[in-house]
Amino acid sequence: MLAEQAGVDDPQTDWGNYLLYRNDLPERLGNILEERDPKERKQTERGRGVVMLSSGTDCHQDRRTAQSTRGAVAELIAHDIPVRILTRSPAVTRDINLFQAAGDRITVGPSIPSFDATLVKTIEPNAPPPVTRWQALDTLQQADVSVFVSMSPTLRRWTRTNFTSYSATSERSVRLLSSTSQAIPVARTSSSVSTLLGKPAMTTLSTNCNGCRTDTSTGSSTPSNSYI
Repeated sequence: MLAEQAGVDDPQTDWGNYLLYRNDLPERLGNILEERDPKERKQTERGRGVVMLSSGTDCHQDRRTAQSTRGAVAELIAHDIPVRILTRSPAVTRDINLFQAAGDRITVGPSIPSFDATLVKTIEPNAPPPVTRWQALDTLQQADVSVFVSMSPTLRRWTRTNFTSYSATSERSVRLLSSTSQAIPVARTSSSVSTLLGKPAMTTLSTNCNGCRTDTSTGSSTPSNSYI
């Protein structure tokens, strides 16, 4: 399929150089949710499961993917299904009205592996710089949207010392950013958790590079090399 639709011979080596769209995703998702009995949804010890968009590819890479994502989120929220959005794109703030309407059923956040712009550009060459992600996080929180931060990707060779150093560097960077833009509570990062002071925020750690390049979906294709 990839060879026919995107000229991809090896999905692994070509990963990040192509993107396939799911234009009909919101409609198909809505039909599935209408057909299924809500009682059949998976329950965990903590309650209902949460749908994440998405850990394998960025759901706001361009206007087209963002439109599909907005439609999918609207369907999930309409069926009272909690959603978590993970994206590097500052354009996620365009959907603040949807997030506000969803209330506590949605949480939105970026991945920020470091505030060292040079390092981030090396490991995520096509992604927005960390400062713009932080500014988007600021905007979301100022709009009273529940937020989180994913510390990913992390480097496989990092030790506890690296994370301790990262924590100190990140806190200094965040204080500097906060002093030059709208004030947002400082993010304190450790090897396991980060808290936005004044408002809890979940943080995840990742040892893989999901999102260092763009991933795939199904539908029509286009080269993938930039964010909106």
